[in-house]
Amino acid sequence: MKNGKIPFNRIGIRLGTASEDFYLREISNGIQNFYPLKSRQEQYNSLLAGIIDATFLDVGVAEYMTNNIYCNLTLVGSDIDKSAFGIVTPKQWLYAHDLDVNILSLREAGALDELKRKWFQSRTCSLSSEISTTIEVEALGGLFLSFAVITTLSLLLFLWKNDP
Repeated sequence: MKNGKIPFNRIGIRLGTASEDFYLREISNGIQNFYPLKSRQEQYNSLLAGIIDATFLDVGVAEYMTNNIYCNLTLVGSDIDKSAFGIVTPKQWLYAHDLDVNILSLREAGALDELKRKWFQSRTCSLSSEISTTIEVEALGGLFLSFAVITTLSLLLFLWKNDP
């Protein structure tokens, strides 16, 4: 996004959210050049209608929605932040320490991973897609060019070193 592969006006951001703050701070240098959205439903509708090409969502919600409801949408970049879930409590809550200890115990026992798989990574959508996800040759042109240059240089270096 930051390098301009997706036009900024094709990136949908929900107003008044942490996603908006992140976008303004890390991607656009404070310039509000995105497509403004008012609700999570508007995010999905805008993606499906082709109004926007990308949007920011919480990983857990996005996994569930793309796996079970919006089967023709896909999630990319889900491994950016593995600690995407949190529990909010009042400051200096009486049971905060107990909750921390119990959550840590559940994590160590693998119960949190199992709950995540059951509720967020379950899939009712088919894995096959009508939309092709193949990469065009033009998109890989730079990779092929780099490979050809490195191979040629390696071959020339080999011949030069082994020349009697």
